Amino acid sequence: MTARHLVTRFAVVASLFCLLGCTSSGSLTTHQSAYECVRHAKQVLYDADFSENPVVSRETASVSGRHGGYEATVHCDSVDQVILVDVKGLDATQSEWYRDVIIRKF
Repeated sequence: MTARHLVTRFAVVASLFCLLGCTSSGSLTTHQSAYECVRHAKQVLYDADFSENPVVSRETASVSGRHGGYEATVHCDSVDQVILVDVKGLDATQSEWYRDVIIRKF
């Protein structure tokens, strides 16, 4: 294997890593029902400007939306009384910042 092949393979692997992005996850406790949590999560994502391509799933009690190159998902678990927040994007620091903004709005 030549050096050129190694460089090409490294470039492909690095590109795939960048496309996958970084996910930042967080959670908080709640006393809301799944219905109330989903309703509140819709408003929180809208207020945090994650209003592109909104998806609401009452079956899985989750809400997701996009903002630029970032996607946020809020999962409501009324049994364990936990709200899980996931933000995916290319910049880990920015993903964490968006996650914290969403959590603070709850």
